[in-house]
Amino acid sequence: MGTRHHLTVFLSWTAGVCLIVAYPPARAAAQAMEWSQASAAGAAPATAWPCRLVVADQLLPHVKIVWQRSATFRQQCASIARAGATVLLRTATSLQIRRPAQARIGVSADGVTVARVLVQLSADSIEHLGHELEHVLEYLEKMNLRKRLADHRSGVTVSGVGYETGRAIDAGTRVAREVRESWRTCVDRSC
Repeated sequence: MGTRHHLTVFLSWTAGVCLIVAYPPARAAAQAMEWSQASAAGAAPATAWPCRLVVADQLLPHVKIVWQRSATFRQQCASIARAGATVLLRTATSLQIRRPAQARIGVSADGVTVARVLVQLSADSIEHLGHELEHVLEYLEKMNLRKRLADHRSGVTVSGVGYETGRAIDAGTRVAREVRESWRTCVDRSC
C-alpha cells in the first residue's frame, strides 16, 4: 500500500546489555497502543517536569523522590526536554525482563524519539532510572557504541548480546548517591 517505515529500537539493560533492533511498523504501532492504554489505565503524565515523562502509578513515588533529590536526574530530564523526546516509565517483573531495567528507544514515523523504560521495583530502582535515562541521552546524542567499543578507553563494553556504557553506570550511581545524601541531610536536619 504505502511505503514501509521502520522503527529503530535501542535496548539497554542496567546490568549491561544494549542492542539495536529494527521493528516493523505493525509491531511499533502495537507497542505504542500498549503504552497509550497503560497511560490511560494507571500511568500519570508528569506535567511539573520539563521533560515528557509518562510514569506508571507504581513508579510515581520513586520518580517524585528522584526528581526532588537528584540534580543529575533533573539535568537529564532537561536535556530530554530540549530534544523533544518522550519517556514512558513502567514497572516490570523478572518474568517480563531478565535485567533490573531496560530501555527500548526508537524514533516514530514523525521523527519523535520515544523511550520505553521498564524497571523492576527494588531498593535500586532509583539508580536504574538514572542509568536508563542516561542511555536515552546517549541515543539522542547519536552515540556510536560500535565505534566506541573499539576504543578501550571509551567506557563502552559488550555484555551478553549488546553494549553497556560507563557513562550510564556513572549516571545511575550519581543519581542514587544524590538521593541517599539528601536523605542523610534531611535526617540530620529533621526535614
